[in-house]
Amino acid sequence: MNGAAPILVVRAKPKDGAAGNIRSWILRTHLTEAKRIPGVTDVTAGSSAAGTWYVLYTFTNAESLQKALGSPEAAYARGTWERWDDQLEERVIEVWAPLVPSSIVVRYN
Repeated sequence: MNGAAPILVVRAKPKDGAAGNIRSWILRTHLTEAKRIPGVTDVTAGSSAAGTWYVLYTFTNAESLQKALGSPEAAYARGTWERWDDQLEERVIEVWAPLVPSSIVVRYN
C-alpha cells in the first residue's frame, strides 16, 4: 500500500435527547476499547456542528485491516456500537483506503 494506511470511519447521528449519552460513551469508553483492536494504530473522534459523530480508526496497513476486523476485539466493539442503534438516526461504516497505481497495458495490433 506504499505506506498509506487505511481508515475505517463510523458516522453516527444521534436522535434528539441521546447526544449527551452517546458523546460520553464514545469519549470515555469506546476510544479506549477500540485502541485494543489489533492492527489499529489510532482512534479519534469528533462531531459536526449538526451533531453527527465521526470516529476514525487508522490501521497499520491493508493486511492488518482484514485481520483486525475479524478479531474478538473488533467483534466486541461492533457489539457495543449496536447497543446504541435504537438511539441513532443513522450509523454508516465506510473504509477509506488509498488506491495503488497499477500498470496499464496498451496493445497495438
